[in-house]
Amino acid sequence: MAYTADWSNTIIVDHTKLNEVAAGMRATRLAVSERLTNLIYGFTAGETQTNEGVKNLPFVVQGSDPGATVDKVKAYAKDISAKAELHLQDEDGNVVIVTRAGKIAIDSVFRSSDLLHTFSSTIPTNFTDITSTYNGKFLRVSTGTAETTGGADTHTHGAGSYTVPSHNHGGGATPISQAGIGSATDGVNIGDQHREQTATIPTQAAATITGTSASNDNVPAYVQCKLYKRS
Repeated sequence: MAYTADWSNTIIVDHTKLNEVAAGMRATRLAVSERLTNLIYGFTAGETQTNEGVKNLPFVVQGSDPGATVDKVKAYAKDISAKAELHLQDEDGNVVIVTRAGKIAIDSVFRSSDLLHTFSSTIPTNFTDITSTYNGKFLRVSTGTAETTGGADTHTHGAGSYTVPSHNHGGGATPISQAGIGSATDGVNIGDQHREQTATIPTQAAATITGTSASNDNVPAYVQCKLYKRS
């Protein structure tokens, strides 16, 4: 859909001597068009509502934060390390750095004391490397005090001493039989063919069985990363 009145910087002829009002209107149109034609659609002949909108929105670098305004959020540019970076300021004057070195500024996304796990060895701005402080430790969700540590890389299988009481292994007389003579029972002799044998079992004295313990590594499979803390 086309605009009701197409934009043209030539529809009013510059007849200064005949009508200075018309010339003034044309000069105003030119001034507006020159300033907005590269920023917003609709200031060049032939542009339609279909492509209506902002072409680009350049922010001129400011030397300082603009100052808070009630019910307003301000977007502006300021230099960081000699590079123009996008900033936002809320109505309370709080400033958030949106970009840093061509990327979203992650330090503005994290709160103070938030942790960043990464494979990168480059410490982000406003973060502290605490990898060595917690080297070799896993994270544990707990209702206890944050940042306290515990546990160990190894565990021990416990073993104690167990006492075996004194006891006897039962034994008694055992009859011997010979074929063709008959069977013999305890306490009865049949000629000289039967002899009663008695086994004597010594008493087993009480003894102590002592076990041993061993320490084993209980660290599961892992992948190493860096740990940074937001200042």
